Amino acid sequence: MSLNGPITKLQQHFAQIIEPMKILAEIHLQTIRKFNLHIDENYYSIEKEAMEVKADIKNAMDGINLQRRILADAAEDLLILKGALEQTEKRIKKYIDAGGQNNISASEIALMSRQRMELTSGSKHQLDYPFFQINLIDKTAMSLGFFLKETTSQYLQKLGRAMGPNI
Repeated sequence: MSLNGPITKLQQHFAQIIEPMKILAEIHLQTIRKFNLHIDENYYSIEKEAMEVKADIKNAMDGINLQRRILADAAEDLLILKGALEQTEKRIKKYIDAGGQNNISASEIALMSRQRMELTSGSKHQLDYPFFQINLIDKTAMSLGFFLKETTSQYLQKLGRAMGPNI
């Protein structure tokens, strides 16, 4: 049995999702920071009419909610892949020192396990991807187009922690 088999492909799929997700999460963080600093319920403009201001605020909230939905979908996909990696690893364990062509050593399985844990913990990409899962209340609020301003500062703090120490 080779380390280049199904585990490596699942790891590649995981990386293909988490790498662009990290980029979108950084954009999402910047977007929310700008929204909080510049556009809120007290946003007024000399050059724009009240309807244009309302439209700007609604468009900003829609964009933020779209980013959250995309990040939530990616987080769900990563959790599915994490489970698939764990189950594949479990199935491969029966081939430890089994002899023959499909033999795998205990050290190889330990290496695969360490690689999986490093990858799926998010530490390799410095992204706490489970943070982006959306609960039923958030899904309902987003489907109705709400952006809860009073929880934004809490969300920003948590988002900053989810992005790792470099942000």
